[in-house]
Amino acid sequence: MSALCEIDVSKLDFGVKDGKFARTTLQGALPKFKLGSVDAPCRAPFGISTPFSGDDAELRRTMDLEISPDDLAPLARIDEAVVAAGVKHSGKWFGRELNEAAVRAMHTPLVIAPKKQEYAPTVRTKVNIATTEIYVHKGGKSVKKGSKDDVAKGSLVSAYVTLSSVMFGNRQFGVSLTVEKLLVKQSADASSGASVFGDFVLEEEEPAAKRAKLEEGF
Repeated sequence: MSALCEIDVSKLDFGVKDGKFARTTLQGALPKFKLGSVDAPCRAPFGISTPFSGDDAELRRTMDLEISPDDLAPLARIDEAVVAAGVKHSGKWFGRELNEAAVRAMHTPLVIAPKKQEYAPTVRTKVNIATTEIYVHKGGKSVKKGSKDDVAKGSLVSAYVTLSSVMFGNRQFGVSLTVEKLLVKQSADASSGASVFGDFVLEEEEPAAKRAKLEEGF
């Protein structure tokens, strides 16, 4: 079982629609939480995707994470909060008053249901090659800086993510998750950890005295 997000959805606030976005906040700040943990990571069945098309295509990627059925509730609560906000603000968001069924039909959920029972549900996250911090744990309390190449198909990872603003498209709306920090566990002999992921020490190309103690606890 993965350790998924601990977030009080009752405190999520959805702002006024401005163009194609409506700002999402949690007590005045961007909502941030964890997917997986050092001891119970999530599986990334496809690794990090190939580039998108368009501007900055090389930097913008996606990464699907498998979610245990027992851990769906926190993400499902976020989806339900977005739908409820869509109903509440339908006049301003969609230009007319809509009932729950109509809003739900346009909603793109975070959780993607599997096409076959033997597969796990997934959540799609966004990865920016330039800004997402990737780390690999080599055992003990030390980690090294990594790259997208460390996230192979089937890698076990833990992610620290930001919940986006509500985004509106062609008769669709929803939120997404952007990965800020990612820890990779690529084999049964290696755990994952860095920065927000525990009491780890970052290995750098410098003397041991200059190694940075990672400050945030995961």
